[in-house]
Amino acid sequence: MRIRQGLKNHEFSDSIQPTVNIETGTTWGYESLIRWDDDGTLRSPAVFLNRFREVIKDATLYEQVVDMRRRLTDRAASNDIGFLTFDIGLENLQSLRDAG
Repeated sequence: MRIRQGLKNHEFSDSIQPTVNIETGTTWGYESLIRWDDDGTLRSPAVFLNRFREVIKDATLYEQVVDMRRRLTDRAASNDIGFLTFDIGLENLQSLRDAG
């Protein structure tokens, strides 16, 4: 129930970290990591991700997650970031065509 409420309250956001080739030190791209601001405590996906995947089977909440992802992807593209991955993979979303 808390995850559902957190999604409705827009408590989930993405943090971005670089993906670096440790041999050359060059940045290949970036990974988006979902985080939950749960009453002022920043929660790692390790705490909520399994349940989160179940919760987003609800069509309304699923659409919200796809929209979050689409906005982030658009911002990344507008900043010439060509490689962006997500800790919630496409296979975890219900509709690949809507995943952006």
